[in-house]
Amino acid sequence: MDTRQELKVQKKREHDQKQETTIPARVFVPTADIYESEDALTVILEMPGVEKENVEVRVEEGMLIIEGRLDLAQYEGLLPLYTEYNIGHYARSFRLSSKTDQTKIAADLKDVNSKAELLKVLAVGLKLPAHFGNNWDALADSVEDGDWLGKNGVALVLMHTAAYRKAHGIDWTKLEDILAEAADYWRERHKPFWVFVS
Repeated sequence: MDTRQELKVQKKREHDQKQETTIPARVFVPTADIYESEDALTVILEMPGVEKENVEVRVEEGMLIIEGRLDLAQYEGLLPLYTEYNIGHYARSFRLSSKTDQTKIAADLKDVNSKAELLKVLAVGLKLPAHFGNNWDALADSVEDGDWLGKNGVALVLMHTAAYRKAHGIDWTKLEDILAEAADYWRERHKPFWVFVS
């Protein structure tokens, strides 16, 4: 029996914009694969031409929103001989579980240049307890604190991390280790603890 299948090009879907967008230009819905492992929930989106630093991840009103901005300047003056799809930006959103507490979600690392600044931004953005001691041990204790997590779990979004990861690799690895250990801790207790990094 011949099991070959003809390869078909998937048509690009334009995003249905029911509200104003922060991205001017055409916006398309990227295709997505979602994988769940013991350690993480991984979302893979296809956004051809979009650089890592032009991807924004945020949580608003129970929705995980991912937007990718294409550098349209690279297409100026080009006259294509053949195209299979139009160019534009990308946007996709996913509804988070209603069991997830979205009040403690975001830390923006855009202007963070040291470990001390990182811990301060995490303390404020993640609404860590007042007794947070601004060190790695205190962070590890805080994210495994049942009072902080609450009864329904939490989703954390760490935004604009690329520059910090590049400049402070050792500190970033330590942060990843702490969050991975917290994810293991809460998974064993059947509590949602998600971390999204952009």
